[in-house]
Amino acid sequence: MGLFSRRSRDDAADPDDEGSGPDAGPAAYDGPDDGRPQRPDSEPPGEEDQARINAGLARLSALGVDVDDLASLGAAYDAAVARHVAGDDAGDRDHAVEAIGVGIGEHLVRHGRMDWALVSDVFGTDLGVVARRGGRAFIPSNIVATRWINGETGWLPGVVAHLVRLGTA
Repeated sequence: MGLFSRRSRDDAADPDDEGSGPDAGPAAYDGPDDGRPQRPDSEPPGEEDQARINAGLARLSALGVDVDDLASLGAAYDAAVARHVAGDDAGDRDHAVEAIGVGIGEHLVRHGRMDWALVSDVFGTDLGVVARRGGRAFIPSNIVATRWINGETGWLPGVVAHLVRLGTA
């Protein structure tokens, strides 16, 4: 799921206590140093990224999806999966995953005390959201894509409500 802690070793109050406590996050990458960040890092999105967010929100709006309503967002995802399974999506999978991911991200920004960010880790950089407290980072398109691959439906409202709770904790 794209869940990370932005806490670095320099941020730890007690270097011998690294890895304990509520904000410890996952262990750092233990392989050879290849120059990639060992812990996720983030920066504000640029103009292209904001255009990507705006395009996803416009697409959802055109479909009548209310990103403030998790039932509406979940129904749009479930309908897109159903079209794909039935072969009626005309190759629209990537656009659907992107738009629903943007919708989830925007919901988290509006309701979960999170901000849009470019999140970088050992796997690369992607558009995500970062909690204002605790530094948790989520990549909404990854959350959608992993469930899309498995054909999962009905998950979105519960999962996103949980992420909102994590952001506001």
